Amino acid sequence: MSVAVLLLFVTSLVVCVACGTSVLYALAFGFVLFSAYALAKGNTLRQVAGMWWQGIRTIGNILMIFVLVGSLTALWRACGTVGGIIVWTLPLIQSSMVLIAVFLLNSLMSALFGTSFGTVATMGVICMALCTTLGINPAYAGGAILSGIYFGDRCSPLSSSAALVCTLTHTNIFDNIRLMVRTAFVPFIAACAVYLILGIATAPQVDALVSGQQATAISSITSVFESVYTLNWLVIIPAVVVLALALFKLNVKLIMGLSILAAAVLCVALQGMSVPELFSAMLFGYSCPNEQAAAMLNGGGICSMFEVSVIIVISSAYAGIFQATGLLKGLEEAVTKLSAHTSVFAGVFATAVTTVVVSCNQTLSTILTHQICHKIEPSEKSMMIDLEDSVIVIAALIPWSIAASVPIATIAAPTTAILFAVYLWFLPLWRRAAKRPVGA
Repeated sequence: MSVAVLLLFVTSLVVCVACGTSVLYALAFGFVLFSAYALAKGNTLRQVAGMWWQGIRTIGNILMIFVLVGSLTALWRACGTVGGIIVWTLPLIQSSMVLIAVFLLNSLMSALFGTSFGTVATMGVICMALCTTLGINPAYAGGAILSGIYFGDRCSPLSSSAALVCTLTHTNIFDNIRLMVRTAFVPFIAACAVYLILGIATAPQVDALVSGQQATAISSITSVFESVYTLNWLVIIPAVVVLALALFKLNVKLIMGLSILAAAVLCVALQGMSVPELFSAMLFGYSCPNEQAAAMLNGGGICSMFEVSVIIVISSAYAGIFQATGLLKGLEEAVTKLSAHTSVFAGVFATAVTTVVVSCNQTLSTILTHQICHKIEPSEKSMMIDLEDSVIVIAALIPWSIAASVPIATIAAPTTAILFAVYLWFLPLWRRAAKRPVGA
């Protein structure tokens, strides 16, 4: 019976993906399906509701972080922080260093911003436009951007996916970041080397254009941003707040709150926003008055986090049902056998690939992978790094996954860009080569 139930749920996910509809429909169906399964196992409705609550009660912290992330991403756009970073870093893109600069700039922005989608919609879009102007292979450029936007999505203190993993594994974000930097060091350096080599290979073509067209493109982008914002050193304060307070390992919610406060002050005092406009941006997202800049700057807001919040709530209710009914017991046993013949990370990796391929969603696949694999990895710290080096990055390598398809569509890159997102490929390969979990 359990196999039939799981197959029915998987079918609903596949149908949603094939039809191009939101996975929320499949998740809602799964909620009813799994609840019915629990009832069929002899549980009362009261007991099933208790299972829901057992799963959901653990995620209050992550939902609060999502509210703060939505507000922060809107106000960083509105106060000029994002615009300032873009304008002042674009001149770093030079000649044969184009691809490595694109990778590093997107990595920097994602580490500060904490969101892959927010980074690709801002820095990613602009870097792709510049690369197109310079005649860079769009697959190369798209791969460098995809690698960069998931650098911070994986290990930024403001990242919602990092916060989710912390919640699931009961670990500390700053301890996790230190461990993630260790496991990412070699893949990061290797990715830089690859992008440098690809950049040198395209240098003859770029050199003929860089002095003219690039300067014109950067000047045009700068003019657009300067027409929207008052840009001076003050707009960097919200980012400096995050970096400075993170060094002291303060509570992430406090760090976000203070950065939001700094950005709000700048919105009103420097950029001339009214208080109603400020709160509207926090709730519904920033809407840029300049049409040219709107495509790069619009977005953020608490409402933008609604879908992912609903996904987490429903998925957490699943987790309570799975734990109480043993619905995933067969899968857990299969993963245990695989891990015994290979390694714990191999078991987590195989599970992550399967859940991403089926769910097409980073959030749901993270929760499912943890649920299926938590017994084979008793160390929460090791479980954390296993998840970060597998499901978090694998989600961006599956073409039909939201984590891959949305960024690729945003920058109008070919799907083959996934092949050149080398940092994301190197991370799990390096962990597999390392044999033993670093956090053990």
